Amino acid sequence: MTPPDRPPDAPHVREVEQALGLREADRAEIPGLYVLNVERVPRSRVVAMQVLLAFAALHNYLLDVPVAWGTFLGVAVAVEVYAVAQFVIIRRYFVRLHRLHLGTVFLVLDLAVFSLVLYATG
Repeated sequence: MTPPDRPPDAPHVREVEQALGLREADRAEIPGLYVLNVERVPRSRVVAMQVLLAFAALHNYLLDVPVAWGTFLGVAVAVEVYAVAQFVIIRRYFVRLHRLHLGTVFLVLDLAVFSLVLYATG
């Protein structure tokens, strides 16, 4: 029986992370850190960006604020490009870049994207 604080596949995940050559900081005490940074968070980010844009469009429509829809569509395209690009970049370069933790970089960039959408809502 596995302890409740460890998932049942923790040894397997740790072996995979070691085989990938991840730094100790990326596989330290949390088994599955690679999976979290490369799969779960980027997927969640893509979904969150879609929800953010949907709520922003709904906000603009229901409150009838004077927003240029062309500007909003430009921001929406930029957000979509960011969502897809971060997914591709983090999958391709997470293991290769040792000086820069891409998970943290994209979390910071998310704030800029959220601010851009806030700007587009007027």
